Amino acid sequence: KFNVNGDTTANKVIIDGNERRIFDIKKTSNNNYIACGRYNIDNALIIKFNQSGDTLWHKTFLTPYVKLLYSIEEGIDGGYIAVGRNQNFFNDPIKLFIIKVNENGDILWQREYGTNISGIVVNKVNSNYIICGQRSITKIDILGNIIDSFQVDSLTLLEQVKDMKVLTPNRYVYT
Repeated sequence: KFNVNGDTTANKVIIDGNERRIFDIKKTSNNNYIACGRYNIDNALIIKFNQSGDTLWHKTFLTPYVKLLYSIEEGIDGGYIAVGRNQNFFNDPIKLFIIKVNENGDILWQREYGTNISGIVVNKVNSNYIICGQRSITKIDILGNIIDSFQVDSLTLLEQVKDMKVLTPNRYVYT
């Protein structure tokens, strides 16, 4: 953590023999931080920590093959929503993976959608979420039900939508 002058105010390194990689981090409304990524290469991870960098809780979400979380947001109705990808076995197509957890990291619901799509970034729009990822833009409600989905057919399987900003509730920019 840095202050406005760029000086380090908090720095934590966790060494316990397990690999963790954080892909997204957000400040929460109660001045803590929520982050998501991967744990031990193939499992999804969500960590909540305080302003000093002390871990409040961490949750791992195991899979037989690969499950990763790339983006996290505070939920519209509380808790946190994270998006990423899931594959249950070798040659299983990549699927959009969405998970909603409560303030303590307990799973409220989780969903998988599509074929060869993933979630790279999630944004709140009114009372819904917009998810961009590998070859798709998907709009879901607060329970994870798909409202609308747009396939970006001009992209190859290797190209991804990496970022998105909401201009208005009906206009978005993605790259």
